[in-house]
Amino acid sequence: SHAQERLLRAVARDGIKNVAVVDDPRQAIYVWREARVENIAGFPGDGRSRIEAPLSKNWRSVEPILKVANKSIHGYHFGDPAEFDADRILEPARSFAPSGHPAVTLQVFDTREAEAEAVAEWIGQLNTAGRPYRDMVILIRARTYLDVYLDALDRDGIPYAVSAGDAFYTRPEILDVVHLLRLCVDSMDTLALVVTLRSPVVGLSQAEVVRLTQADDEADLFWQVIYDPVA
Repeated sequence: SHAQERLLRAVARDGIKNVAVVDDPRQAIYVWREARVENIAGFPGDGRSRIEAPLSKNWRSVEPILKVANKSIHGYHFGDPAEFDADRILEPARSFAPSGHPAVTLQVFDTREAEAEAVAEWIGQLNTAGRPYRDMVILIRARTYLDVYLDALDRDGIPYAVSAGDAFYTRPEILDVVHLLRLCVDSMDTLALVVTLRSPVVGLSQAEVVRLTQADDEADLFWQVIYDPVA
């Protein structure tokens, strides 16, 4: 961004030669914060020289995956075409033993639920074929639909661990435990009490809880009924 460019120019003042800048003109995600490829293309400017080291070797992906990536981003850039080599591609830095299976499979589903079911079924098939669950991972763009995939895994009896995200703490059974603990800490926490009464721990219906709260005009009668049944 312009602010970062000004900061770097201040750091890379005359006589300073140990400033390194790394960029990727295909990373569209940075556009939202006003990053511009031109800021790097002209750095440091002012007639000063620089050393460029293109990073085209990829050390973590097999060749079929890189082919898909290169094909997908071919010709795309977010700056001046004259300052960017649109034909630059990523190359595998090492070879991998062929697995006999496609590295990339593209499937389209009508609903997210159908996709989640297919993913769970695929994981089950891989496990049956000898692949341990710990070797598999599902990458999800956002946490919004995380529960859809977790429910599909639960239905198929597939164990999982959620890394990152807060979906675990928003699941109903976890919230029930949290409110029960809150009630243990503060017995006058009305919200925690109502949630606990409605949870499977007690099992009261919403109508039953409402009747308790409206049993009398006295504000504390509700608590008397709960904590002193003979009152």
